[in-house]
Amino acid sequence: MFTDEDVLNHPALGMLEELDLYYRKQGISAVSFNCENRSECSVGCKPNDFVTTREAFVGSEYEKCTLPRLLFVSLDAGDEYPGREPEQRTLQAMRTEEEVGCNPNRLPKGKHWYETHALAHQFLEPIARARLGRSVPFEEIHRYFAHTNSAKCKNLAMGTREGIAVLFKNCRRFIAGEVEILCPDILVTQGRWAREAVSAAFPVLRQEQMPDHPEYGYEIIDLADREVIKFNTAHQRAFGRFWREKKVAYPWYAQAAVDFLLK
Repeated sequence: MFTDEDVLNHPALGMLEELDLYYRKQGISAVSFNCENRSECSVGCKPNDFVTTREAFVGSEYEKCTLPRLLFVSLDAGDEYPGREPEQRTLQAMRTEEEVGCNPNRLPKGKHWYETHALAHQFLEPIARARLGRSVPFEEIHRYFAHTNSAKCKNLAMGTREGIAVLFKNCRRFIAGEVEILCPDILVTQGRWAREAVSAAFPVLRQEQMPDHPEYGYEIIDLADREVIKFNTAHQRAFGRFWREKKVAYPWYAQAAVDFLLK
């Protein structure tokens, strides 16, 4: 665990160390959770149903910036995965669980986590061939992206249903700082609450719409004096909207990202 004194003594912190420090300063660390909003966010929950922060998943190659960094900001956790205990919900535990314990080929198609892997592969595969001169196998794509939630805690009594609005509203102030540390080149929001958590945080420099389907598009935002391409997408829970967007817009999104990053 790192303190402010550690930062002064060791200014070149790694990404996970920076995130760990940020989470603790905000009171939303998995292992030292002390969020001032806990009582409001857990109202009506049975004690065992309220699970606190699940920290971000940050792929090992994402941290190294082997390829352009692709960050997903999603809704709340769908369930208690990868466990209820704080030690199971840290940055390092999330990386180990995903990169060692998860085979993307065995994930259920059509569900959030498989489709997130699939979109990451659609974005990054052509860039890998251009930049690295080789393909990235689908089962390894999770090493190259990062994922975080726009609501950090979860009421397990809700099951896989979306959490109550107060969780997202209270967590909104944490997201911009987290995104800045994660330093993406491509930012994808999944669902309304994720979109709103990011929309007011970073200035929009310009926008583009899909010529034949102007309801789809992307933004170029200013993120800490860097241009970042941002796509606001439907969450997989929005079944009809998601499948239409996947069919109509995903190939255009991927090409737009390639054009932006390889220009």
